[in-house]
Order: sequence, then structure tokens, then C-alpha cells
Amino acid sequence: MSDSDQLTLHMPRFVMDLPDPLNAYKLRKGTWKFDYENLDEKQILDNILHDSRPRYCAETFEGFSDFDVIELGPSDGYNTVGLEVAGARNITAIEANTDGFLKCCLLKNAFNLRAKFLLGDFTKYLELPGMRADLVYASGVLYHLTDPVEFLAKCAAVADNIFLWTFVYDEREIEVHDYESARFAGSETRQIGGETFIYHKRFYDPAMVVDPKYQGGTDHSSFWMTFEDIEKALNIFGYQIIRIVDDSYNRITAKNILASKNKRPHV
Repeated sequence: MSDSDQLTLHMPRFVMDLPDPLNAYKLRKGTWKFDYENLDEKQILDNILHDSRPRYCAETFEGFSDFDVIELGPSDGYNTVGLEVAGARNITAIEANTDGFLKCCLLKNAFNLRAKFLLGDFTKYLELPGMRADLVYASGVLYHLTDPVEFLAKCAAVADNIFLWTFVYDEREIEVHDYESARFAGSETRQIGGETFIYHKRFYDPAMVVDPKYQGGTDHSSFWMTFEDIEKALNIFGYQIIRIVDDSYNRITAKNILASKNKRPHV
């Protein structure tokens, strides 16, 4: 089955119901992360605004209302809506997952967003000559990459501010976690910028990859880093962490990390 066949599967050729914004959500029924096809517009917006990550950026980065934001891996577009509601001036969001991109476009239409969505590889976008933004917003991205430090270097070449929501590798935590301990297989040492980093290899669960709600990485595995290595990488590329908000998911530690080249104390 081709990619185009998979995308059109279960999509009606015509919809003859009374025109309503909610009809569009049903086109991707079963693939929305938060089941938006079963919610009304108020419930969808409540779900979007319940996510604090865009608000952390508005609270932390001075001049956020004037920011040009590059959002990487917007998934279904819910944080894009949140960033716009929080006051970002301009948002360009880049998604490689074709179904995720289509859902982003559905949200753009439903909420009349100014944001622009692009389909493709965001690493190639960051490499474009002269590419600049005020903020790179990368929620749920770092731990899906095959070279997370190289990615941070690309971000630093584009923006003076960065937001990361990411899992962090904690050996003790992984060892006692039945599911996650089975996902990791060894580590690699990388020398980058005169510093040593340990990359912990994590393989994706095949059952998760075939789930229609899958929004993970584009390879069969990725590398996780400890928080200490993430901070070290940010530092060598000129960033200082100005705020950390601890988080977790499924008993695995995650962190909201806000960093800037404009030094300010930790919050």
C-alpha cells in the first residue's frame, strides 16, 4: 500500500452533512492524539490551553510578542495554536509526518491561524542560508533524533532562544522501568566541540510505530541524553538555561528547558 493510499483510507469522497468546522476533524478519525473528532470547538480549545508549554515561553522570554518562532515537529498542531494564543507574532511550523501535517492544516483552518505549516525535514530547513528566528520551539523533538547535539548546533545558528520539552536519560529510572528498559540497547561516545557526550540508544516499539497516532522519529531508533549532557551541549553553543520546569510522562523524567544567549539567572 502506498503512502497516498494510507492517507486516503477511510476518508469519504464527499461529505454531505451540514457544513461545520467539526466535520473536518472526522476525516482523520482515530489519528488525533487527543481524539479531537469527539470534541466540540470549546473542548478542543480547552485541551490546547491546558498545555502550559507555550505559556512558559511567553512568561520567560522577554519580547515574546514580537517573536518570529520556528516550531519543529508540531504533531497535530495543538502547541502551534497555544503559541499563537500566547502572543507569538509569527510562527512557521515544520512537520515531516504527512498525516500530522494534514491535521495541522485542519487546525489552522478551524482556528483561523496566522501560522504557516510546512511539510518536510526541519533539519534541512534550519540549514537554509540566512535562516533566522527569535525562538526555536522544539517540544517532543530532542529524544527522537539520531544526533541531538548536532541538532542543537543547528538551532543555535538560527535563534538566540530555544525551548525544549524532552525526556532525559536516567539510568536508574530506566533500569526499573519494565517497558523502557527493554527499549534501550547500549550507548555511544561522541566528541563534539571538544566535549564528550554519551548517546543512549533507544529502539522504537514496532507496535507503537504502526499505531495511527504515532508521531515519533523518522528512523527505527534515536538517542537520549542525560540532562547534564543536554545542558553541556547548550552551553557550548552559547545558550544558558534560564528556566527549567520539571515534568514526567509514564514514570519517565522529562523537562521543560528554556535557554537563551541573553544571560539571565535560572528561574
